[in-house]
Amino acid sequence: MQNLYNLWHIVWQGFTQDWLLLGWVPIAMIIVYRGQRLKAALFIVTLSFVLRLQVDVMQSFGFVRGFTGFIDWDIGRRGLLVHSIFIALFLLLSYLSPNTKGPIYLAALLSLFFMSFFLSSIFMIV
Repeated sequence: MQNLYNLWHIVWQGFTQDWLLLGWVPIAMIIVYRGQRLKAALFIVTLSFVLRLQVDVMQSFGFVRGFTGFIDWDIGRRGLLVHSIFIALFLLLSYLSPNTKGPIYLAALLSLFFMSFFLSSIFMIV
């Protein structure tokens, strides 16, 4: 029974640390308008994969607390915070712009994606 509990704890901890951003997908399906739902879900899933990739790269270099270590948080929490802020901003902008054309919406989506990626990278390095 203890082994089952340990396995469950490892799986749950790995999911919450690695894929917690996927919790934004149901929220996005409620907030975002019908024509934008697939794009919003793909944006959130892509950010989840990118966060996992960023954390794995930093950990493979041996820097669990970033290169400088100025911030006491581990790099996963820093990236999660930055990506969550950008997802919330994206959902707010999606809600406030229901009639946005597809190319304009994708351009805004890509802009937020790269801003989130670069800012989270900076926060992971520090």
